[in-house]
Amino acid sequence: MTPDPMRSTAVMSEDTRETGVGVPAAVRLAEQATLGALLLAPDAVVAMSGWLRAEDFADPWHHTLYATIRELDAAHQRPSPDVVAQAMIDRHGYRIADAPRILDLLAAVPTRPRPAEYAAVVLEASLRRQVACHGVLLQAAALAAALDRSPRVVETVTEQIDAVAELALKGWAIATRATTGTAVPAPVSPPSPVGLLPSLVGADRLLSRHPLPDPDAVADREGDLTASLVTHPDYLAAVTGWLRPDALTSDTWRPVYAALVDLYDTGAPIDPVTVAWRIARTAPTAGPGPNPRDLTAMVEHATVLDPAHAATAVAADQLRLAAHRTATALRADAGNLGLDLRDLLDTTLLHTRALRRAAAPLHPGPPGSDADHHVPIPLPVMRRQRAGTAGRHLAVVPR
Repeated sequence: MTPDPMRSTAVMSEDTRETGVGVPAAVRLAEQATLGALLLAPDAVVAMSGWLRAEDFADPWHHTLYATIRELDAAHQRPSPDVVAQAMIDRHGYRIADAPRILDLLAAVPTRPRPAEYAAVVLEASLRRQVACHGVLLQAAALAAALDRSPRVVETVTEQIDAVAELALKGWAIATRATTGTAVPAPVSPPSPVGLLPSLVGADRLLSRHPLPDPDAVADREGDLTASLVTHPDYLAAVTGWLRPDALTSDTWRPVYAALVDLYDTGAPIDPVTVAWRIARTAPTAGPGPNPRDLTAMVEHATVLDPAHAATAVAADQLRLAAHRTATALRADAGNLGLDLRDLLDTTLLHTRALRRAAAPLHPGPPGSDADHHVPIPLPVMRRQRAGTAGRHLAVVPR
């Protein structure tokens, strides 16, 4: 099957199969009608040139043709069909110009054309593809932050995306006013390069080299952090500010961490005995957690772990998982044409704000540290064993 040239950019990583939404046939028709109407009524170019860019057209040929129309208008040449066809040939050659396609554009124009309304459809489809692509950039930023142990790259990328989203809101407001004929828009600056294809390609390559962390590895790091907090309860003040119990992925360690938070909040003493008893009391609702013998063994092992390092490793996992969920949500929302575009852009701002909060706990670790390669110090007389399908369990097994 021949690939559809109008589909949005596809990425190759397993985690992000596609960055955008498929272009509906109605959008393809709107692109044709917009260009055809401009060729028949070139004066409309001035009205929409402030909010419609060549990059908003999904079809590369439509992109090139609109750019040519804009160039001719800027040079004070009336972009009639024959003039545009010749300009396309002069600039790009006969093959790329494909002048006969101009007849298809003219045929797509309704009897009473409304070019501003057709152009608004083109713009909305473009902004939806852009929002979907932002998910990939956020995933790549989260990965870079996790590798660097610094929130700076997430802060930079989310601020750029916020600027693009806010600019898109302004551009969309201008476009919707233009469809009613109430105002002639002032030119809108082009968006940040954050949404351009080279950025997406680089993000995709980075993600393809670093897939999402293995769930078992994530659970191990959560176990290291939780067990170390039992022996270093003073560090709970720093961790509870950003890590909620329900955010843990491990069924084994979530009840332990919830018990720790409960004990800390009530000012109760924290040690393996009090934690085991609190887990037993909350087991009907929070889950059983590890048995007291395994909990004691893991806490003893965790005395040699640095809770700050363990917390940073968990924060990196949490950030990457949050970015993955964000990208999935943005793609789904962008593809939902029933969702108002303004709501979609506002939601994008909420997602970027949440990711900045998720990246805040990260901080530079010691030279050479990398949680993706962090291997817990082996226990001298026991090892971890996985069993059953209801969750991850720990067992003390002689070597």
